[in-house]
Amino acid sequence: MVRPVVIHSISKFFDFDNYPSNKFKNILEIADADLIASINNKYINGIKVEIGSYLQTSGVSATSIDTLANLGLSVIRKTVDRKKKIISDEHEQSVDNYCLQNMEKIFILNIDDYHNIHCRINPKLIIEKFENHFMNQIDSYENRVENLNIHNYDGRIQEHQELRSLNNSKLVDFILHPLHSTKDYIESSNILFKVFERLENTDYLNHYVIPIIANWPGQVNIRRAITLRINKGMASGISEQILSLIPLIGPLHISLNNKKVLSQKPKQTVINLILDLTFNGWKNIRDVIIHRFGNSKDAEYRMMIDLLDNSIPLTLDIYAVLFRSGYFEGYLESVVRVWILFQRLRKHNYNKAPLVFLSDVFYWELNNHPMANTLKNNLPIFNDYFVENFHSSIRSQTVESNSALQIIQKAKIIDAEKNNNSFKESFINSRNPIISQDKLNYLEKKVSLFLFSLFDKIYHNIGNTNQINNSKYPSFILSSFEINVDVKVLSLAWNTEYKPANDKFCDAETCLLPNNIDSFNGIVLICGHGFHKECLTLYNGKCNYCFNYLSFGVQKNISALTTRLTTPLKDNEIPLVEEETNDSLDENNDENIQSILERLEQNIDNQFEILY
Repeated sequence: MVRPVVIHSISKFFDFDNYPSNKFKNILEIADADLIASINNKYINGIKVEIGSYLQTSGVSATSIDTLANLGLSVIRKTVDRKKKIISDEHEQSVDNYCLQNMEKIFILNIDDYHNIHCRINPKLIIEKFENHFMNQIDSYENRVENLNIHNYDGRIQEHQELRSLNNSKLVDFILHPLHSTKDYIESSNILFKVFERLENTDYLNHYVIPIIANWPGQVNIRRAITLRINKGMASGISEQILSLIPLIGPLHISLNNKKVLSQKPKQTVINLILDLTFNGWKNIRDVIIHRFGNSKDAEYRMMIDLLDNSIPLTLDIYAVLFRSGYFEGYLESVVRVWILFQRLRKHNYNKAPLVFLSDVFYWELNNHPMANTLKNNLPIFNDYFVENFHSSIRSQTVESNSALQIIQKAKIIDAEKNNNSFKESFINSRNPIISQDKLNYLEKKVSLFLFSLFDKIYHNIGNTNQINNSKYPSFILSSFEINVDVKVLSLAWNTEYKPANDKFCDAETCLLPNNIDSFNGIVLICGHGFHKECLTLYNGKCNYCFNYLSFGVQKNISALTTRLTTPLKDNEIPLVEEETNDSLDENNDENIQSILERLEQNIDNQFEILY
């Protein structure tokens, strides 16, 4: 391949027929050597640029980079800066080209605020994602390992590099800007709208919609902008293009907020592991425990059953299994169940988010809207995973000394080089979080023993859970745990106006049987209320007490949300979202699963020493 090029380049100067063959051969060899050296120099210089960029990202000083350049190991810092500036300057054009190339595909927008772990900078990130990411779930050890790492966004994890890649996404922009008020989100949306305005001969936003997958602040603020535009038109001061957006709650944020119940400052990998071990440890002893307690309505026992049979499997499956496998009906049912959990726990923002999603879905289905089938048949693509993955990439490639401009440039470089990572693939170590199946089985058995001892203590404290005050949200003393808890910790029935009766089994207002104490032929629902089967038929097989509690919750939350959405814009607005624990999904945690397992094992051993 090299020689014809060389011959063509020198044939202009030499007459081959009259030129001595040995001299011609020497010229070719010299030319070949020069050309190969040129190719090698280009390759080596490219590697040096990559090394310089990597060193700067790692926080190495400019003097150190220049020193390594003098040694021939890198390029100077100015060369690195020049390369970054070129990529940054070309980013806008690359966005335009990407949109033009994918004009026939569905555009799905992710928008989220980026919380830099190194310093207080809050750029916002907008990512567009195309195409489907569909995974078939099989109950196996491999899938169990995958689900344990579902919230580990480290791109270095070798087994999941394809899933965790950003190949199907495009960074639209990454800017330094607050992302709290409705006006902030309107300005963010305008960045996307300007992309389509720059494209000639396109009228995309007048013919198509763009689903936007975001957390609750993104949902409520964009919905407010849409509502105000519909109600007030041009007088709202909001662009008509905002009506092209369809906000949808991100499934990762639903899953994450469900797990936050367990910890004030959760690390998602640790929580996933604890939930998995707890659920599998519980399955080993469930039949024995259920048989021993029978139809007991004890508050502590029902609390544990609700946790182990309902909340934990719901949390483990809603995103990792149901959403990613595209099982729409199962995912929809899980969204209903997770809303019930959020309502009971009084999660002031996420007790509204699932209701909005369900309202949209039911409206689309009732009116045969094409969005209903699009969502049903392509559920896994409506994902907020990609923005979280991008956040993780930025965090792993920035340091405390980076300025806002450097972080923004780095974001654009990550986007530009996401399909060309030969340097990283060759020289940066990948990670393989190994989880021994024997170790998991061993810990499961220990968890089973721990739960067995806990239920034994609960059994000997049946009837000792007492309400200790009469406040709006009363507290209860849990004798087996030796703590006082808010009523929201208990099962749903204790949060209703009609709490399970202690002096009788059947909670029906008018029991059909003469002996309402006898639990024979009775059933205790997952909420905690107990009924004779004959009495339950009076309520059409459902618990009216909990149904009324939840119905009131729906009305109350929708009323509060409607007030938020119809509030006019003000110059100095306060955020619409009530403050809760930061719901960033990224952990910035290099601790691997194996070390977590070892620490958990030690903790369980310590607990057994205390118990026995």
